[in-house]
Amino acid sequence: MEHSHCETLEELKIVIKQYGPGVLYRGQTQHYLSSDGSPSMPTSFQRQGCVPDLMIMWTYYAKRALQHLVRGWNDTGDNATNQAILQHYGFRSFFLDVSGDPRVAAWFACNKFDSKYVVNLVEDCFEDPVWLRTLNACFAPSEDIGHIYLISQKLLRQYNLQAVHLSE
Repeated sequence: MEHSHCETLEELKIVIKQYGPGVLYRGQTQHYLSSDGSPSMPTSFQRQGCVPDLMIMWTYYAKRALQHLVRGWNDTGDNATNQAILQHYGFRSFFLDVSGDPRVAAWFACNKFDSKYVVNLVEDCFEDPVWLRTLNACFAPSEDIGHIYLISQKLLRQYNLQAVHLSE
């Protein structure tokens, strides 16, 4: 793993350019380390827990939340894409957010995540009303040093790690 410190946008562009295509980018306001000193980038399920017995129910309510939160959303039956979309609204998932655009990663490196609980009225499978408590994401500019990680798509494939590209 290589480290670079960039003071200007031009320096950052030079560092990014040397890696060429086939790179994904992740921006964070803090640099977290694993016990071996390598970068730690756990998913929200790894950080906050997952209850496998509730995943089927979660999938059902996730579809309802998408209908409510995302204008024009159409159910494709693709649970991976549903999780990836909902992750942007503060839902936990098995995924790690990365982007093909370094500008997106730079934005996340400069803006700190915050969240708050909100309540929405949805229907259950019997069309009875259910109060859905969700954790909504919001961001505020950070004064700390940002961190941008470059991740090789080739290495992801080599380790059989899947990616969901939301713009496709």
